[in-house]
Amino acid sequence: MLSIISSPIGNLKDISYRSIEALKCASIVYCEDTRVTKKLLNHYSIKDKLLLPYNDHNEKKVLKEIIEKLEHDENIILISDAGTPLISDPGFPLIRECIKRDIDFIVLPGPTAIIPSLIYSGFPIDKFSFYGFIPRSINKQQELAKTIITSKSPIVCFENIKRLQKTLNNMNEVFDKNIQVVICREITKKFEKIYRGDVSSIINRIENNTLKIKGEIVIVFYAKNAIAVKDNEKLINEIGENFLKYLSKRDASKLISELYDIDRSETYKFLVDISKKHI
Repeated sequence: MLSIISSPIGNLKDISYRSIEALKCASIVYCEDTRVTKKLLNHYSIKDKLLLPYNDHNEKKVLKEIIEKLEHDENIILISDAGTPLISDPGFPLIRECIKRDIDFIVLPGPTAIIPSLIYSGFPIDKFSFYGFIPRSINKQQELAKTIITSKSPIVCFENIKRLQKTLNNMNEVFDKNIQVVICREITKKFEKIYRGDVSSIINRIENNTLKIKGEIVIVFYAKNAIAVKDNEKLINEIGENFLKYLSKRDASKLISELYDIDRSETYKFLVDISKKHI
């Protein structure tokens, strides 16, 4: 049996009893860095475990070896240095191969930096998108920036601290003033810190050294006008049908725009959607 275990992202106490029991019962533990996992095992007095590396460098090579062990009923753990395997960490080819060969595996939920960062952001998080690590290419960074501008929900990304300032500068060439960003530093750790603001102010704080970025970070982007758009849509859905009983879409959008200070083209778009529902 293969068990996928989420490891603490900073605080070693953030691991479930179930995960500890699984580690105690495992015959082999495959991990990104054996030194990191050994520290976790030592903390919980789990001794005499065979720790083998499974990372981006040897993933394809070790895959066949793990499959063979699983087919011989070995009890195997896959664990990342921090967080959950497959989430911007190795493991995807192994899971695909297990599914292909009908090999059972179990996923034990646990720590993640994504959900705490979303909650810390203060943005509406009933929906969100996760994009993993921000691409290094300037063109791809700016493509992502365009996606963020048009998104109605927060977008969560990882980034290396050494690239953060340059990345934000590249993306800010595309961003407008509506884009808000939250930098979550060292989630669950002693020096956990949250920084909020528009992208330009965050860049200025980094440049002026008033925002000290060290360790692991998560970035949450949000187009703040998305809240206004949602509110406007709700209002127009409530009143639009009555306006359309007496006025054309053009005249109704003009009147609603004047009465409620909503962009006329935006109002017209919502009224078109209302009209379609009654066709």
